[in-house]
Amino acid sequence: MIHLNKSLIKILYYCFTIVCFTTSLRTWAQDEDTLEPFFKFKKIKSAAYVQAGVSADYVFKNAGAFTHLSLHWLINQKWVASLHYAQLSSQNNISRYTYPNSNKKIFASHMFATFGFGYKLWNERKFSLQPNIGIGWAGLHFRNVENKNIFRHYLTIIPEISGTWNVSKNFRLGTGFHYRIVAGKTFKDINTGTLSGPGINIFMQLGKF
Repeated sequence: MIHLNKSLIKILYYCFTIVCFTTSLRTWAQDEDTLEPFFKFKKIKSAAYVQAGVSADYVFKNAGAFTHLSLHWLINQKWVASLHYAQLSSQNNISRYTYPNSNKKIFASHMFATFGFGYKLWNERKFSLQPNIGIGWAGLHFRNVENKNIFRHYLTIIPEISGTWNVSKNFRLGTGFHYRIVAGKTFKDINTGTLSGPGINIFMQLGKF
C-alpha cells in the first residue's frame, strides 16, 4: 500500500510539473505578443513624381539653355530625394576658350547628373516652397580642330530653391533659381568660372504628392 502511494505521488508530481510548464509557455507567448520593440519606427508615408522643365543659364560666360528631367521620392510629405539629369540644349560656340586662333566654330555638349536632397514647405497648401541641393557628375564633350573627340569630367554641386503652384492632386507647375558650381581639371581656358553660373528654370510635376 505504501508502495502504491509513492507511485501515485510521483504521477501527481509529474502531472503538476507538466501543467506548470505548459502554463508558463502560454504566459510567455502572450507577453511576447504584447511587447513592443526597443526601437519603434513610425510608419513612413511616401509618394513619387516626375519633373520635366527647361532653364535659362549663364554658361561659357554667355546665355545658354538646358533641358531637365528628374525623378523624386517624397517622404512624409516633407523630405525629398531626387535623381536629376540635364542636357545643354542651346548651341554655344566655345572656340574662344579652346582654340582662339582657329576660325572653326566648336560647339560643346554639356550635361550633368546629380543626386538631390530637399525639404518641402507647405506641401499640402496651394503654393509650396522647396530648398534643395544636388551633387554629382558633369560632363563636357566637343570635337577639336582636328575633329577628335574631347571628353572632360567634373564634380558639380547645385543649390536650388523653387516654388510650385499645386494645380491639382497630381499636377503642379513651378519655377526656381539655382547656381551650378562645376569643379575639375582645367582644359585650356575652360575652368570652373567658365562652366559655373546661375540659372532660372520653369517646370511641371506629375505624380503623387
